[in-house]
Amino acid sequence: GSATERLPEPASVSIPLSQHIGAPAQPVVKPGDTVRMGQVIGAVEQGLGCPVHASVSGTVKAIVTRRNAVGTPIQNVVIANDGQRLWDESIRTRETGLQEATTEEIVEVIRQAGISGLGGATFPTYSKIQSAVGKAEAVIVNCAECEPYLTANHRLLLERGEIVLSGMEVVMHALGVKTGILAVEDNKPDAIAHLQERLKKRESLGRDADIRVAVMKTKYPQGDERQLVYALTGREIPAGKLPADVGCMILNAETAAAVSRAFWRGLPLVSRIVTVAGDCVRQPKNVRVPLGASVQDLIAFCGGLTQTPKKMIT
Repeated sequence: GSATERLPEPASVSIPLSQHIGAPAQPVVKPGDTVRMGQVIGAVEQGLGCPVHASVSGTVKAIVTRRNAVGTPIQNVVIANDGQRLWDESIRTRETGLQEATTEEIVEVIRQAGISGLGGATFPTYSKIQSAVGKAEAVIVNCAECEPYLTANHRLLLERGEIVLSGMEVVMHALGVKTGILAVEDNKPDAIAHLQERLKKRESLGRDADIRVAVMKTKYPQGDERQLVYALTGREIPAGKLPADVGCMILNAETAAAVSRAFWRGLPLVSRIVTVAGDCVRQPKNVRVPLGASVQDLIAFCGGLTQTPKKMIT
């Protein structure tokens, strides 16, 4: 029930140069450089990987090595935030329609935007699309929350469901498929109703694709791709195979939204919605956060802690 709020501008961000499966990005900025939002600060020259972009405008303070959430040492670009939210001059809105876009163009837009799977797997989205070309028969947007207590997807669907739908259509066009499924758990009736209403408006425009909302039972781990594909299609993904091998391309809801923003508005991935919850949090919230913001900033925005937590999970 908590509407998404934007985190107040943090004093600084520490942006890891590996936010994806594949080779870590290498810094292309140095301490003292002035950067703008959406500017590339880390690039992957070869192999699987995603470029990394500045999530705030300001000055590069340092490039340091810090351990990520699983303990791996990763280079971070630390940026002192000027609070101006100035976008890089390279950001451009699209001037032509979806029908004019080729598969290769869409893949390249998504690659340059640095989008990796936002459901937790962090697989580069451009590569997932490439591997599904000629195999996928349907695009599934996984709207299930990946862990208990999270409601970030719920709020995204309710508040910006049309963006999720738009991203699904972009990927469907890239793959040349006509079937799209929005898989939503039955504990989100307001989000289901909102999506169905958006689809009705879409049908009134005469579009020919078959897109529907599939209402799923609320159970853990419903969001796992193997359970999801089986529940929706009755197909089992063999060991060592991917959803594309049984005709399905799966996107997380926030990944689909990021694809839409990249394709239509030219925006790279620089923020996401985070749920801050638990019995130690004074005011649990859903927060849109620039990548690289600290957990301390998030907790402070939620009123601090009511007691010392036994465990903190990020």
